[in-house]
Amino acid sequence: CSSDLQGYVKRMKALAKKFDRFMEHVLDEHNARREKEKQNWMAKDMVDVLLELADDPTLEVKLERIGVKAFSQDLIAGGTESSAVTVEWAMSELLKQPHIIAKAVEEL
Repeated sequence: CSSDLQGYVKRMKALAKKFDRFMEHVLDEHNARREKEKQNWMAKDMVDVLLELADDPTLEVKLERIGVKAFSQDLIAGGTESSAVTVEWAMSELLKQPHIIAKAVEEL
């Protein structure tokens, strides 16, 4: 791209691809362990919990694989950000899905 004189966009895209491959590897490892252990399997971390939720057909809001990757990435990034940024992220996500806001208000 001619407007990417310093190559930041190119590097950002390359990094995004690497991170996506990393997350795919992580999810594949977790799914393989889950498949291997079958009945003895128990969620050991947040990725396991997210994958378990993604496979739950009874959930009203479906969690897709891309959502598991995005949420995991947010958790990693969230560990380096302030609480204010995390709240801002949560609010922006809620604003994208008004039906979830309505449900949250109802629960409050």
